[in-house]
Amino acid sequence: MKKTSKKLLTLALTLIMALALAIPTFAAAPITTTITITGGNAGATYEAYRIMDLTTSDNGEGGLNYAYTINETYQAVLQTVTGQTTEDGIMDYITAIQDRSDEARTFAESLLAQVSNMDADATSDNAGVFENVPQGYYLIVETSGDTTGGVVKSLVMLDTAGKVAVTVEAKEESMTLTKNILVGNDKYTAIDAAIGDTITFVLTSKLPENLALYENYTFTISDTMDSAFTEGTITSIKIGETDLIATDAYTNTSVSGTFTIDLTSYIAEATDGGKDIVVTYTAKLGTDAVIGSDGNSNTASLTFSNDPNTSTTTGTTPEDTVTVYTYQVTVNKVDGEGEALAGAGFTLYKKSSSDPEAYETVVAEITEGTTFNFKGLDAGEYKLSETTTPQGYNTADDIYFTISNVYLPSAADVPAMGDVGITVTHEGTAAFTEGDGVFITNVENRTGTELPSTGGIGTTIFYVVGGGLMVAAIVLLVTKKRMENK
Repeated sequence: MKKTSKKLLTLALTLIMALALAIPTFAAAPITTTITITGGNAGATYEAYRIMDLTTSDNGEGGLNYAYTINETYQAVLQTVTGQTTEDGIMDYITAIQDRSDEARTFAESLLAQVSNMDADATSDNAGVFENVPQGYYLIVETSGDTTGGVVKSLVMLDTAGKVAVTVEAKEESMTLTKNILVGNDKYTAIDAAIGDTITFVLTSKLPENLALYENYTFTISDTMDSAFTEGTITSIKIGETDLIATDAYTNTSVSGTFTIDLTSYIAEATDGGKDIVVTYTAKLGTDAVIGSDGNSNTASLTFSNDPNTSTTTGTTPEDTVTVYTYQVTVNKVDGEGEALAGAGFTLYKKSSSDPEAYETVVAEITEGTTFNFKGLDAGEYKLSETTTPQGYNTADDIYFTISNVYLPSAADVPAMGDVGITVTHEGTAAFTEGDGVFITNVENRTGTELPSTGGIGTTIFYVVGGGLMVAAIVLLVTKKRMENK
């Protein structure tokens, strides 16, 4: 009997040890988890709404069983967003959209609109970390952080799925405003132009796809033109295919200096989501234009709503800049010794765009002084003519020259003047020096060839010949009279 008792005790101890060793295999899944958000805005913090609770258990095969139940706090919210009335219906709806990113995003945004006035279940630290929060299915939204540069606040749906720690990357969205100069159908970030030319500017942006979630969406363009630009006029404002200028909905079309185009009241949140916004306006390059590489700039940015939960939170895009360059030709009038010579006048012509054999006046005759500045020229073929010649000097030959520069049509161009050059296309001796978009040449006048003057050998011969003829005539006259007397 004692032996039997010892055997039973030994067996019991063996079972206890075996069970003790087996405890890690049958241990319950973690009750809490740590969630880390990466890739978000600088210094961002987040709030988390646990719309479903999650419990897990070992399935006996090395995996876990999951059991989701709706958090009663959000029962009514989920019924509203999904349109389902039962818990199973809500579960099936959420499961069905998981692999359809657009629908999942719409679901998250609609859910956020419903819970934004409710208290969150957890708040992250400044590193975007939620420490030891209950397992569950979460809606996580960015509540603070650096949203400059066109960034929109992040929104994340997350299932902790029984993990001890979960890391998720925030998908940042952003708004952009692009500014270009329109030449024909091509867009440029830099061109050259002549004073008096009309420049066409175009601003392009796009409304967010989730616009319907915003109660009052802010959309305000701020634009600054250099003082060189005059007579600014907005010619078109399109939201999708609707032109606010053509329909007389927007009437404040005269612009100058720094101005704003506020389209907030013209945007229909319910129907305009995803539509392009294109603003076109023109301005002339005026006489105050800066010559050379500093150029004449035009800068724009966009202020926009970046949080559908409030109409007071906005972001601003980086400034986008385009530049118009213009050049100058300077003529110094000199004599044969290289000294300044007054009394000349010059006219500048440019080859006609409609008749390649003709030249048209671009700068009327300048007659004052000995230095002539032809300011505000663009690339092209030119003819410089001396149309008034200093008294006592011969007229200088026409000078044919070409100003050339290349700007490529690309939104990625850096607005820089580039390699601007000038070429003399006639066979004369004119030469130009260049300094930051200013081309300088000397035009020389010479006096004519000197003719024989009074007192020279030519008139002496005339005097001698004339005197001889007179003597001969007298001799003949005397001889004739003597013969008559006989």
